[in-house]
Amino acid sequence: MNCFTQITTFWIKDMVQLFIEEDSIHKKNLLENQIYNLIFENCKNVKHFYLNTGKEFYKFPSAGSFFLNLQSLGISFENNMVTSKTLFELATICQNIKNLEVNYCNEDSEGLASFIEMQHDLRYLFLHFIDNENKYPLLSNAIKKKAATLKKFIVAPLIDPDSFLNLINLQHLEIINNDRNELDICYMNVDWKQWEDCLDKVCFPKLQCFEATFIQSSVECLIIENSDENIIEIDICYSLEFQDYQAENLNLIKAIAKNCPNLKNLNLDIDPRNFCEIKRIFTNCTHLEKLSFNINVSTHSDVGDNLLEIISNESPSSLREFSGDDWNFSKDGLEAFFKCWKCKKRNPIKFTHHEMDLWPDDQKNVVLKYMKEGVIKL
Repeated sequence: MNCFTQITTFWIKDMVQLFIEEDSIHKKNLLENQIYNLIFENCKNVKHFYLNTGKEFYKFPSAGSFFLNLQSLGISFENNMVTSKTLFELATICQNIKNLEVNYCNEDSEGLASFIEMQHDLRYLFLHFIDNENKYPLLSNAIKKKAATLKKFIVAPLIDPDSFLNLINLQHLEIINNDRNELDICYMNVDWKQWEDCLDKVCFPKLQCFEATFIQSSVECLIIENSDENIIEIDICYSLEFQDYQAENLNLIKAIAKNCPNLKNLNLDIDPRNFCEIKRIFTNCTHLEKLSFNINVSTHSDVGDNLLEIISNESPSSLREFSGDDWNFSKDGLEAFFKCWKCKKRNPIKFTHHEMDLWPDDQKNVVLKYMKEGVIKL
């Protein structure tokens, strides 16, 4: 049992169901409790535990040393099994969690807020809410109290923007404004003006990775502008379209070009009407290694050849990888791109497209030709 490093309550439940097939709740509870006693007494090297049960673990004799040794904890509020009282009590014996993932949170849990506050060195926090109707003030306040240690924060969907105040040590920030079970549905009842007012006061001097999904472009711009030029990775998908998407997309391109000189990886929605402005990114982000441009529309674009021409002529020599899943390329466009890449004696480029297997033979032959010549790597 000393070999175990991760344990989940799902595993224990499956074990009980396997051994006791008869419908006896009493017997199942007895066996389940004995398994947990064995685990708490003998599993000395467990670092991660996933909690999805109403068991009052704090009452088990050897639970103290077990939970004291944990560094990573997952909590699921699905089916309302985990209670606020359980988390209150658990916080008294479990205070060394560095990575905390919370799923299906359906209330502003006082117990969860207390548990977060009690952690001495919380570095990573993932919060998944069932909806974004509530403001969750208790949890927002608990998050702010972890500003000294918190380095990675992922929230889905959005929480009160005041939560981001004082998070000056964040290195990784991911904000997701949609239901994880309905990925193409975003929440529209967001007070973006409140977000703008709040983020205008926030600074993320150590931020290196920023990811956003279904977020207003103005909010994305503010986070990038307040990052102190340390961002090396940006992944922005489905920026919300409002009055003038082209102008908002242009502002986002300018914000990245101006404030991310150390950028290495970029995944970004691009309005084809802003192609000429991409040069700003290539001119100022001279460390760019991995690039993916997407289109924030449902149909593929027929201007892919123009994009390839700009990349081949303007991209920095550091570029090693390009993904163009949303774009249509012609045979001549591909030929011109790879020929230019070869003539400039640039390092081999990893060129990917999720529909490449469906391309006509003449386009596939172009790719194969330059693969054999060492221009492309897949």
